[in-house]
Amino acid sequence: MLAFNANTQQEEEVTWASDATGELICTFPTGHFLKFPKGITKEQVAYLLEEHKLHNQGKEIITPEMEAANQAALKVTQDIAQELNGNTMPEGSQNNAPPAPEVQAQPQA
Repeated sequence: MLAFNANTQQEEEVTWASDATGELICTFPTGHFLKFPKGITKEQVAYLLEEHKLHNQGKEIITPEMEAANQAALKVTQDIAQELNGNTMPEGSQNNAPPAPEVQAQPQA
């Protein structure tokens, strides 16, 4: 069966499965998926797949380059938020405690 993949903007062959809760899962070759509630009929699935296509057709496709730019912009915003909250420590050093002194082993008598 074909279904519209909003991420690729194409009709694609999908696989179907049911999970432990009875939800119907439609999985695209990309790994993206759609879930439908337990007890849904074939007619309802067909209707919802068409609605999904109507609502997602023409959406912008996020390329790896666009995702990298989005992640970089997100990092800048997160850094600003940390700085405004008073955290000026480098990432990975989120506490203000001094390092513990080195302890030398004492010889046993």
